Amino acid sequence: MAVLGKEAAAALAAVESQQQRVTLQRLFYLYCLLHSFISCPWQFVSLKVEAEKLFHLRLAAILDDVEAEVEFSLFTLIVMGSCENSLAFLFFYVFFFAYVL
Repeated sequence: MAVLGKEAAAALAAVESQQQRVTLQRLFYLYCLLHSFISCPWQFVSLKVEAEKLFHLRLAAILDDVEAEVEFSLFTLIVMGSCENSLAFLFFYVFFFAYVL
C-alpha cells in the first residue's frame, strides 16, 4: 500500500509540474503577443484583413460548389425528369442566381 501511495504522489507531482510548464508557456506566449502588439500594431490590422480575405475566398468557393450542384441537378432533371419539373427548376435556378449575383 505504501508503494502505491508513493507512485500516486509521484504521478500527482509530475502532473502538477507539467501543468506549471504549460501555464508558463501560455503566459510567455501572451507576453510576446502583447509585446509585439505594442511595438507593431499594424501587423494585427494586416492579419485581420488577411482573415477577412480568406473568409470571402472560402465563401466564394462554397457558392461555386453550390452553383455546380444546382447545374448538375438541372442537367439531371432535364435529361431524366419530366418537362414541367425541369421548367420549374430552371426558373428557380435563373431567379435564384439573378438574386444572389
